[in-house]
Amino acid sequence: MEKSPSVGTWFLMGFLAFPVVTLAHECGHLLIGYLFHWPGPVLHYASASFADEEEFRRLINSSDFTSAARIHPLWQVALSNIGGPIGIGPHHSGHCHLDE
Repeated sequence: MEKSPSVGTWFLMGFLAFPVVTLAHECGHLLIGYLFHWPGPVLHYASASFADEEEFRRLINSSDFTSAARIHPLWQVALSNIGGPIGIGPHHSGHCHLDE
Protein backbone atom coordinates (compact mmCIF):
# COMPACT_ATOMS: atom_id res chain seq x y z
CA MET A 1 0.00 0.00 0.00
CA GLU A 2 1.31 3.42 -0.94
CA LYS A 3 1.79 6.08 1.70
CA SER A 4 -0.50 9.12 1.38
CA PRO A 5 1.19 12.50 0.96
CA SER A 6 1.78 14.35 4.24
CA VAL A 7 -0.16 17.42 5.30
CA GLY A 8 2.89 19.53 4.49
CA THR A 9 3.00 18.12 0.95
CA TRP A 10 -0.68 18.95 0.44
CA PHE A 11 -0.12 22.45 1.81
CA LEU A 12 2.85 23.02 -0.51
CA MET A 13 0.96 21.69 -3.54
CA GLY A 14 -2.00 23.95 -2.75
CA PHE A 15 0.27 26.93 -2.21
CA LEU A 16 2.00 26.39 -5.56
CA ALA A 17 -1.26 25.71 -7.42
CA PHE A 18 -3.08 28.79 -6.13
CA PRO A 19 -1.67 31.32 -8.67
CA VAL A 20 -2.27 28.93 -11.56
CA VAL A 21 -5.85 28.18 -10.55
CA THR A 22 -6.56 31.88 -9.91
CA LEU A 23 -5.29 32.80 -13.36
CA ALA A 24 -7.32 30.00 -14.99
CA HIS A 25 -10.42 31.19 -13.12
CA GLU A 26 -9.99 34.78 -14.34
CA CYS A 27 -9.30 33.58 -17.88
CA GLY A 28 -12.68 31.84 -17.76
CA HIS A 29 -14.38 35.20 -17.08
CA LEU A 30 -12.28 36.91 -19.75
CA LEU A 31 -13.04 34.26 -22.37
CA ILE A 32 -16.78 34.95 -22.14
CA GLY A 33 -16.14 38.66 -22.69
CA TYR A 34 -14.03 37.88 -25.75
CA LEU A 35 -16.72 35.61 -27.14
CA PHE A 36 -19.28 38.41 -26.88
CA HIS A 37 -16.85 41.08 -28.18
CA TRP A 38 -17.01 43.23 -25.06
CA PRO A 39 -14.80 46.32 -25.39
CA GLY A 40 -11.47 46.73 -23.62
CA PRO A 41 -10.87 43.36 -21.96
CA VAL A 42 -8.12 43.45 -19.32
CA LEU A 43 -6.73 40.50 -17.36
CA HIS A 44 -5.41 41.41 -13.91
CA TYR A 45 -3.82 38.92 -11.53
CA ALA A 46 -6.96 38.37 -9.48
CA SER A 47 -9.65 39.84 -11.73
CA ALA A 48 -10.78 40.41 -15.26
CA SER A 49 -12.49 43.61 -16.37
CA PHE A 50 -13.87 45.39 -19.42
CA ALA A 51 -13.93 49.02 -20.51
CA ASP A 52 -17.52 49.75 -19.44
CA GLU A 53 -17.69 47.53 -16.35
CA GLU A 54 -17.84 50.35 -13.80
CA GLU A 55 -20.83 51.97 -15.50
CA PHE A 56 -22.55 48.61 -15.85
CA ARG A 57 -22.07 47.82 -12.15
CA ARG A 58 -23.25 51.31 -11.15
CA LEU A 59 -26.47 50.81 -13.12
CA ILE A 60 -27.02 47.34 -11.67
CA ASN A 61 -26.44 48.61 -8.12
CA SER A 62 -28.99 51.37 -8.69
CA SER A 63 -31.48 48.76 -10.03
CA ASP A 64 -31.50 50.31 -13.52
CA PHE A 65 -31.44 46.95 -15.28
CA THR A 66 -32.79 48.30 -18.56
CA SER A 67 -29.90 50.74 -18.96
CA ALA A 68 -27.40 48.13 -17.82
CA ALA A 69 -28.75 45.71 -20.43
CA ARG A 70 -27.99 48.29 -23.12
CA ILE A 71 -24.30 48.00 -22.19
CA HIS A 72 -24.28 44.18 -21.98
CA PRO A 73 -27.24 41.83 -22.17
CA LEU A 74 -27.78 40.49 -18.68
CA TRP A 75 -27.65 36.87 -19.83
CA GLN A 76 -24.13 37.48 -21.18
CA VAL A 77 -23.03 38.86 -17.82
CA ALA A 78 -24.54 35.83 -16.11
CA LEU A 79 -22.47 33.58 -18.39
CA SER A 80 -19.38 35.62 -17.60
CA ASN A 81 -20.02 35.10 -13.90
CA ILE A 82 -20.08 31.33 -14.31
CA GLY A 83 -17.13 31.47 -16.72
CA GLY A 84 -14.67 31.62 -13.83
CA PRO A 85 -15.66 28.31 -12.26
CA ILE A 86 -15.74 26.74 -15.71
CA GLY A 87 -12.19 27.99 -16.27
CA ILE A 88 -10.90 26.07 -13.26
CA GLY A 89 -12.85 22.87 -13.96
CA PRO A 90 -10.03 21.08 -15.81
CA HIS A 91 -7.62 21.83 -12.96
CA HIS A 92 -9.91 20.20 -10.40
CA SER A 93 -10.62 17.06 -12.41
CA GLY A 94 -7.20 15.47 -11.85
CA HIS A 95 -6.44 16.15 -8.20
CA CYS A 96 -9.20 14.01 -6.67
CA HIS A 97 -7.41 10.73 -7.40
CA LEU A 98 -3.89 11.53 -6.22
CA ASP A 99 -3.87 9.02 -3.36
CA GLU A 100 -5.24 6.07 -5.33
